[in-house]
Amino acid sequence: MGMRKLQKKPKIVQKYRREYTNEWLRLLRSSKFSYQVFRAVCTRDSSVAHGGRDDCRKHLSSKMHADFVKITFHKVCEYIAKKWPMKTKFLEHADAADVCKRKNKSFSSIEFLVDQFPKMFTQEETESLETEFNRFQFESFSFSNSDRIDETWSEISKITDSSGMKKYPSLSKLMTTVLIPHSSYPTERIFSLEWKNKTEFRANMNTEPLSAPLVDKIQLISKKKYSHQATFTKQQLQDAKQATRLYN
Repeated sequence: MGMRKLQKKPKIVQKYRREYTNEWLRLLRSSKFSYQVFRAVCTRDSSVAHGGRDDCRKHLSSKMHADFVKITFHKVCEYIAKKWPMKTKFLEHADAADVCKRKNKSFSSIEFLVDQFPKMFTQEETESLETEFNRFQFESFSFSNSDRIDETWSEISKITDSSGMKKYPSLSKLMTTVLIPHSSYPTERIFSLEWKNKTEFRANMNTEPLSAPLVDKIQLISKKKYSHQATFTKQQLQDAKQATRLYN
């Protein structure tokens, strides 16, 4: 009798899953193969066929990925230094926000910054700025050291006098306005929320039913609450049940 040929088991290949992008925003679906992810930082495709999520972690923790991140960071910094208007009057006067240089700055810088936001301050706040700035120049601060100047001003805004009144309400308001972070993080966070709602099983969801839960979630996040902590009225629950019956 001839030996029976052993049938090979079909090879299981892990394909791209949307949850990879939800967890790592820079890992996208590859346009080449379904078992690959596109690394936006490295601009390369990598296989996840063997380990799936483990393959993603290996790619992101590899030396090659770290080198590409450094190169990208250096290029961005060079571009900013080349294109950013570093010698504008606004940036020159915004240097007054540097706590370490406060003794060498004049109130004219504060006046210039206030003029850039004419509708933000009341007459009373504008008049109190000079007093607050003079006090700020000669006060010794004992808050924790921080490399981020916006965090430093967040701590300064909480300083109170012996009566419990804030010492720098108008000045801290001005500085936090000047130091508004210019980052794409809030936008990327919204995209992440969108991907968690518009999954592969809801591919045909249009704008209206998608935007409603996103708005609710963003409002909850702004109040430092979670979805499971939300409360609903009896009427809202009835409307939701009715909508479910109509849909089905």
